Amino acid sequence: MHWQKESNTNTYIKALAFFLNPTISLFLALFSLKTKSSCVLLFAFFVTFGFSYTVSDVRTEENNLDGISYRNDFEEYANISSETFYDSLADYVTLQGGLDFYKDVVCYFVSRFTANYHVMFFVVSLVFSFFCLKSLKYFVTDKNFSNSIFCFILLYLFVSNQIFNINNFRFYTAAWIANFSLLKWLIDGNKKLLLLLFITPFFHGSFILIPIMVIIYLFFCKSYRYLTIAFVLSLVFSELSLEVFRNAIEYMPAESALALKMSVYTDENYVYKINEGGSGFIWVVRLLEAFTRILINVLVLVLIVNYNKYIRHTNFQQLFHFMLLIMIFANFTMFIPSTGNRFIILAMPLLAYIWLGCLLNTRNDKWLYLLGLLFVMQATLPFAIYSFPCVRLYFRVLESSFFCSSPLWLFLKYILWF
Repeated sequence: MHWQKESNTNTYIKALAFFLNPTISLFLALFSLKTKSSCVLLFAFFVTFGFSYTVSDVRTEENNLDGISYRNDFEEYANISSETFYDSLADYVTLQGGLDFYKDVVCYFVSRFTANYHVMFFVVSLVFSFFCLKSLKYFVTDKNFSNSIFCFILLYLFVSNQIFNINNFRFYTAAWIANFSLLKWLIDGNKKLLLLLFITPFFHGSFILIPIMVIIYLFFCKSYRYLTIAFVLSLVFSELSLEVFRNAIEYMPAESALALKMSVYTDENYVYKINEGGSGFIWVVRLLEAFTRILINVLVLVLIVNYNKYIRHTNFQQLFHFMLLIMIFANFTMFIPSTGNRFIILAMPLLAYIWLGCLLNTRNDKWLYLLGLLFVMQATLPFAIYSFPCVRLYFRVLESSFFCSSPLWLFLKYILWF
């Protein structure tokens, strides 16, 4: 896994392009992703996006971005004393507080020296970008990666968890940390970084399920047949998950943070509101969500059909087994709000990487045309499907100056002069 060499001239051109405007450098980087300088450019672009991220301080039905709530939480932290913060930290460590604490740590320490919420998003973009690009290195340095249309379709699938998702940075940062740890463990055999999987619940409480998946995997990693059977069953019996989780709540401490959170997510009215509620073009959203889910599962089924021929006994075999485990959970919990439809995002980079390494340039690539068409459609819609951000959402959190200014000017505007 090595970067492709390039001339100093190309590196200087990329650096110059970035200092003229980060958007220009983004396109230059996309067409030479196998070089280290392009990875550095992407990191610089992501971080610039982070401190340029702009939202209002009032959340409304029309302006309902999660980033607004994070801005409000950050600004409220200016009034929280150190004693209160460390008491909350003690409650978290002793399992008497919330399910996660990443947001609190960032808000507290950043609010000690500034009231500028752009700095908070700058900090979270650093962490998000680091693990995203560490994971992306596996993909772009693979021997099969090139500037072909199929590789770019798979690339978009791999980075389905895009930088826009600092809008809800807790879950999506945890997702990239989990992806990086899985790649280190199951591709490189580095078991030390497996520990990263066990700290993901600190970033988002729902990732308490990941250590459980690791334990299940260690017991059933060689039982490929059982994994495939469970995958097919998860497609059929997903509605049962609501009753399973509702019954599980009865065996938990009544006032525990996990039980309270699960009670909210499995509440009948809340489930109906998220899965069935809405107006206007909501039927289009539901239709495209269903089509996306079906297509992703079809791609997994294609991998299953071709397992013995292309995946078995390769370096991707164990990663494929763990991806199946994630998809089983995602499918089974699809009807639980903010659960299955989020965890499927965790499987997408793994699916893209396995396809690139094992199935690219086979007759199975015809399925990628449908995926590419779906991505073009989603990018141009006025709303997001699952966590694939559409172009319009980027314009909602970026001011026009972002697209025509130097990053130095943007830094002055949002960090020093705000």
